[in-house]
Amino acid sequence: MPGTEIKTVLAVDDNEESLRLMACIVERTGHRLILARSGEEAVALAKRQLPDLILMDIKLPGIDGLEATRRIRESLPTVPIIAVTAHAMTGDRERFLAAGCNFHLEKPIDPLAVLARIGLYLERGGTATPEGH
Repeated sequence: MPGTEIKTVLAVDDNEESLRLMACIVERTGHRLILARSGEEAVALAKRQLPDLILMDIKLPGIDGLEATRRIRESLPTVPIIAVTAHAMTGDRERFLAAGCNFHLEKPIDPLAVLARIGLYLERGGTATPEGH
């Protein structure tokens, strides 16, 4: 990616296999990756590292992904946050957006969908509005 600015992506998941998959996906983009394994760690890293994009699992130990998103939004109101979750029940999408997520992707993870979202949000300059806006 000559001439392209390297951005930082924070991937949050308590499952090592999911984190390895995210690492492989983000590696393909040429961007820098930071990993967090809990909601608390995600909040702390987001405030310290100021990522350009966050891939947030919802079911996490300690504070869940929705609460972590709310806390991150206090200091980083415009960073795109993509919920990556196995939750696909009626009303979940609305809960994710209400918590501050911009979009959600369902597990099992589709690498091409993740790559498409990373490209879309980072090409917008690191900010985004919620899904459908």
